[in-house]
Amino acid sequence: MMSKTLKYAQTMKTVIKQGLLALMLLSVISAKAQVATSLYFMDNLPQSSILNPAFSPNYNFYFGLPVINNTYVSMSSDIGLGNLYNSESASFAWNSQEDYTKFVNDLPEVSFFSTELNTNVFSMGFALNEGGYFHLGVNHRIDVLFGLPRAFFKLNDLTVNHDLSGFEMSSRWYSEYYMGFSKTINDNLTVGAKFKLLAGIANANMAFDRFDFNTQSDQWSYNIVGAADISGPIDVILDDDGVPQEVVNNLETDDYNEVINFAAANFSNTGFGVDLGVEYQVIPQLKLSASLVDLGKINWKDEVQNLNITGEYAFNGLEDIITTDTDDGVVAVNDNAIEDLTDTISNSIHIDKSFNVFDNRLSPKLFLAAEYELTQALSVGALYKTRFVRDEVRQNLYLNVNANFKRFLTLGANYNYGFNSQNSYGGVIGLRMAAFYLYFAADVIPGYAASGGSKVTLPDGELLELPISLPSDFNAANFQFGVNITLGERRRQMAKRERKEKLAPTLLPQDLENSSIYYPF
Repeated sequence: MMSKTLKYAQTMKTVIKQGLLALMLLSVISAKAQVATSLYFMDNLPQSSILNPAFSPNYNFYFGLPVINNTYVSMSSDIGLGNLYNSESASFAWNSQEDYTKFVNDLPEVSFFSTELNTNVFSMGFALNEGGYFHLGVNHRIDVLFGLPRAFFKLNDLTVNHDLSGFEMSSRWYSEYYMGFSKTINDNLTVGAKFKLLAGIANANMAFDRFDFNTQSDQWSYNIVGAADISGPIDVILDDDGVPQEVVNNLETDDYNEVINFAAANFSNTGFGVDLGVEYQVIPQLKLSASLVDLGKINWKDEVQNLNITGEYAFNGLEDIITTDTDDGVVAVNDNAIEDLTDTISNSIHIDKSFNVFDNRLSPKLFLAAEYELTQALSVGALYKTRFVRDEVRQNLYLNVNANFKRFLTLGANYNYGFNSQNSYGGVIGLRMAAFYLYFAADVIPGYAASGGSKVTLPDGELLELPISLPSDFNAANFQFGVNITLGERRRQMAKRERKEKLAPTLLPQDLENSSIYYPF
């Protein structure tokens, strides 16, 4: 009997470990700012004002083509392929228990995964007299964040009690109706602000004060205390004892028109936001700028449900659920026993439901930047970005170079140093064809070709040689693209040259021979 239990425990450890790593790999590959940071120094692009409302494009008028004028998709994870792949041993975390243990020990207490989507429904802007610019538009924004505690990846250890209280999830879908304005105060200073009416469409948050999960070989048990806030077309049905029965979706997701109407006409959950920005020309070639964006919150009032969740249960007899044939090692699963156990666990969960309004804040971002023009066509810049997510502060430093070719092509490249995340390379391309301005940007370009490539040890021990290096720093991916219609060039380059000439020191011809001052424009 003891040997059978031990065999079962070993089988369960293998099954759980493989399942956890499969989930982990899917999260890294398919998992995350609402705009590509690479656009910050593209000051001739209308979308750069998303990062700093003091920026305005070099056109008298622009109109963003509906939906395709600005689409942004971002996926990120605290865990990169570098965590799953050990370059020293040329093996993945699932190859051996030693590799898996190293993988788990290197994880943070809670690993976060996020996905964001920003689609612009409508946008336009036009120049005003005396250096002003006006923006108007509507965005749809979706962001999803969930956190997995380190203990989650130790569930294959059947000898300890696991604390999963770090598990949390939040998702939010809302519309953003904005109006922005920038103003040139004098030859040096430009300020800007964007005011946003936020209309919440759906929201769900869940977290746990306690989540103990025991997976010892002779007994499994759990004890949970958590809470969830929901606002949206979802109803959690409970019986008279507070036991959950089903979750009903009141929105016909197969009906595209119904989904559109629900998203477009929902003003029951409102909030306000603001973006602030400033730009200062220190000397003719040097420009400093700063912005603070996404300040605000949404009040959720419509279709609200507050769920206080408790549950406790312990059960034995795991050998009745999963058994292993000692002769050939085949694992057999008793479907009826699993169904009975699932029903018992479901009945052990108790939920108290209330209907109180709640709110949640946006994730503010701070940008500090400096840009220096080497020539009229080439500039370099540095950008410091701080993002406030819950109680955490995430910081990045971007080193950027931009090149403009005859007003029709702009290329940009940057290196992103993450203070508490992986480093990466990014880039942007802008192409103007007649009145159309097309652009594509990405902050993370995963992988690169390298001589010698990479070596990978397969589970059977075979060594596989790859012609390219694995992107060990790959823990995120994002891209942004769009098409704008631009009319009437403002000739800001000419105004900029005139401003430089005005600010530059006057040198007499006889002074040039002894002067060390040089302006590369």
